[in-house]
Amino acid sequence: MHDTMKQVEHRQTWERISRSYGVSFENASEHSQRAEGREDVNIQTRNASPAERRCVMGFCEEVDDYPEDTIKKLLDQHKQYESFFNMPVADLATRGSEEENSCNTSSFVTYPRSAINVKNKRVLIASTDQYKQRIQIELCGDLDGPCTYSKLLPDSYETTCKQKYTTVPLISLDHSTKLKLDTFSVPSCCVCMFRAA
Repeated sequence: MHDTMKQVEHRQTWERISRSYGVSFENASEHSQRAEGREDVNIQTRNASPAERRCVMGFCEEVDDYPEDTIKKLLDQHKQYESFFNMPVADLATRGSEEENSCNTSSFVTYPRSAINVKNKRVLIASTDQYKQRIQIELCGDLDGPCTYSKLLPDSYETTCKQKYTTVPLISLDHSTKLKLDTFSVPSCCVCMFRAA
């Protein structure tokens, strides 16, 4: 099956963001832990497959031995999940186009087939050519760095760019036999925090 032009462009964007951020499965968990202040989280990556190593923030579009046929059959049988698929995602780049963010960010849409849920367990996400689940990710360009306009503030203040997360529901595959609703922590925005020095 040949990829459409849109699929090729999406893959190229995904690869560019992975390279530019240097974010892979291994250092995405470190980025996430620093952003949330959770040094106790330990996501094992030693046995990660090559496809998992190409993930961004733990969300993987490529999965070795992905059970697409099984997922298609389950989705055809369980129409109650249809509302989770092929939903439009708001373009974060155009929101409040007259406003400017005080932190450098990068936003992109991903169609994950595997991700780490809020229980810190890697699970398969139901996503096929016909049924796609999309999520919007926004990453801080300079995590824990100063905000853009920090020099305009009095010297008695410090600014820092912090990654914020939101919890997103996605349909996942439970033990390769049934579909279930699961929750995932998604990097959703980068905010400028300031405090007295």
